[in-house]
This record gives sequence, C-alpha cells and structure tokens, in this order.
Amino acid sequence: MENKVSITIPENMANLLFYGQNTTVELNASRYHDWNDEFQYSKFPYELLFYSNIDAYRPWLYDEIIPRIFKEWEVIKSRLEGFFSERKKDQSKELMVQGIAQCLCAMFWQNQQPVELKDWESVSESFTYKPVNWQERMNFIMTRPNLYHSFIQLSELMEELKKIYYKQQVLKKRK
Repeated sequence: MENKVSITIPENMANLLFYGQNTTVELNASRYHDWNDEFQYSKFPYELLFYSNIDAYRPWLYDEIIPRIFKEWEVIKSRLEGFFSERKKDQSKELMVQGIAQCLCAMFWQNQQPVELKDWESVSESFTYKPVNWQERMNFIMTRPNLYHSFIQLSELMEELKKIYYKQQVLKKRK
C-alpha cells in the first residue's frame, strides 16, 4: 500500500545543497518502515519522517546499517574517480552531494543521532566518534562540492569514519 506524503522540510533540515529552494518533499512513507536499500541519502527520508513525527525506521539506532553506507560509498567513489580523471567535474556534483549525504549519515548515525542539516556543525561538536577536524573539512566539502580536492577530502573522511566504526565495534565486543 502506497502512503505518499508531502512533507514540509523541517527548519533543522533546510539546506540549499540538498533541497535547493524546495520547501516540501514527496515521500512514500510506507517504503521507510524498514531499511530500504534503494533510498536516496541526499533526501534524508528517515530524518524527514522522524522530524515530521511520522512513524518510520530509525537507522541511527542500528549499528548494522553503517557498513552498508561504506559499501555504497565505494560505488559512488569509483564513479566520481572516473568523472574527475576525465575532467568532467560539472557532472560530478550530483554524486558528490550523494556522497556528502552518506558521510553525514555515517557520522551522525555512528553517534546514534538523526542527521540535522541546519546546525550540523554545532550538533556534531559533542559527538564521541568523529574524525579530526571534522567540521572544517566537511564545511570545505559542502561549500565546494565540484572540486577535486573536495572529493579527496570526502574520500578521506569516509575512510576515517570507517576506521572509527570498526574500532568502535571491536571495543563493544570486548565489553
């Protein structure tokens, strides 16, 4: 059963990089009662539903979701490498936005928090698990998504988040 809803983008999720000038997003809420491998990270559907008080799966509460983000990032990273090696940086923006969204999800979800786009810097400041200079590096990437250097920084952040995640998992098993 389809349950299409038009969601007004909550103030804490408003961000030009991900939503442009749009103030609403259409979602099929029934697709998000469980993990959906086909969702678009860059639309943050789980967070939009959560902040709109609509019942949905909360991936930030489940550790097993994080490795899926890293696996999907590898596919995007490979495509981006192709664009940048062929000097087609104009075609890279959509994939970079998707990668940035994955990075934000990995960061917030590792810290058991839904993504917040408006004040992501101050919210993530208190996180236990984060890469060195997280805010500065992500700010650079988000303000210049078409640059090759942003792609390199994003790749490094994802690699660091991956290491942090697996270290966190080892420490949990020891307890």
